[in-house]
Amino acid sequence: MLSGALLEFSKAKIKLIGGHTSQSFENSLGFALTGIKNNTTHYESSKVLEKERQTTFSIILTKPLGFGE
Repeated sequence: MLSGALLEFSKAKIKLIGGHTSQSFENSLGFALTGIKNNTTHYESSKVLEKERQTTFSIILTKPLGFGE
């Protein structure tokens, strides 16, 4: 799962810079994203999202839950 996520991240020019592990009976994978909107990057990312929307994957966007400095 992680290698597939890294492949998609590289297409959108996203770097994975940290993480943690947990133990469970089921496989799971999640990401927290932090960034600054750049119109050029946003446009390129939109093309990746449009491609993904045509597959069986879902992307769920939520409101910001905090702030970073």
